[in-house]
Amino acid sequence: MIAEENSEQIEEQNSKIPVGISSCLLGEKVRYDGGHKNNSYVGKTLGQYFDLQSFCPELDIGLGIPVSYTHLTLPTNREV
Repeated sequence: MIAEENSEQIEEQNSKIPVGISSCLLGEKVRYDGGHKNNSYVGKTLGQYFDLQSFCPELDIGLGIPVSYTHLTLPTNREV
C-alpha cells in the first residue's frame, strides 16, 4: 500500500512541467539584504502543478549574500 502511494507520488512529480523560479520566492534567504520574499502562492499552489526548479541568478554570477552596496556618482567636472 505504501509502495503504491510512493510510486504514485514519483509518477506525479515526473509528469509535472519543470519551471525555473527565483530561490527567494521559495523562502531561501538569498536576497541582496540576506532576506527572502517567500510567496506561499508560488510554493504551495503552483508547486502542486509544476516542478519548481529553484535558482538564484545573483548567486550564479558570483555575488555574495548580503551584497555590498555600491554608490555611483557623477564627476563634478562633467561636460555636457
